[in-house]
This record gives sequence, structure tokens and C-alpha cells, in this order.
Amino acid sequence: MQKYLVPSIPLHFFNREHLLNQMDSTLADNAKMVFIKAPAGYGKTYLMIDYAHHLNEKTCIPIWLTIDEDDNSPETFFVHSITQLKSYGVLKESYFYDENISLIRFMELFA
Repeated sequence: MQKYLVPSIPLHFFNREHLLNQMDSTLADNAKMVFIKAPAGYGKTYLMIDYAHHLNEKTCIPIWLTIDEDDNSPETFFVHSITQLKSYGVLKESYFYDENISLIRFMELFA
């Protein structure tokens, strides 16, 4: 499986333009992140696939990371996340001078 590739939009996809616009306006108000929370099966992944393609149409670069079942640890998540963010130049190497940096401190530097 490709961890860093945005999946294509599936056939018979339900477009939720109002949610895409709401995420756009939230991020336009200087928000650093948008958290999506809903029960299993409510379309969170499909919404994010749609939003990634929406960003791509606006000449933004969506950064995608697929988490597999065996990635179920904070360390693995952050290694993959940092790898992807560094590849796009979003994170500076200077953030990583201290190998003992806590996840909280890292998020403070990033945000």
C-alpha cells in the first residue's frame, strides 16, 4: 500500500461541498488544524480524500498519510508524519537537533 499517495475519488461518491467549504473557512481563519470526529462508517476517510483533491485543485499540496493496522503507536505515526512533512519542506531540520524532544514540545514547535 502507498502510504503517502492520496487515493482517487471512488465512483458513486457523495460530494459534501458544504463540509469542504467549512474546512476552508476554518483554515482561512488562521487555524492550524481541523479535527474530524465521527463514528466508524460515517465517511471521514472519504471526506479527507475529497478535501485533498479539493486542495489540489486550488494549487495547494495536500500531505497524505495512510495509517495501517500495524502503525498503531504514537512513535510510528510521528515517524511517518515527520517523514512526509519534511519531504514537502514543511518542517525544518532545526526542529530535530534534540533526539529526546517530547511529542508535546514537537507539536508546539510545529504549530
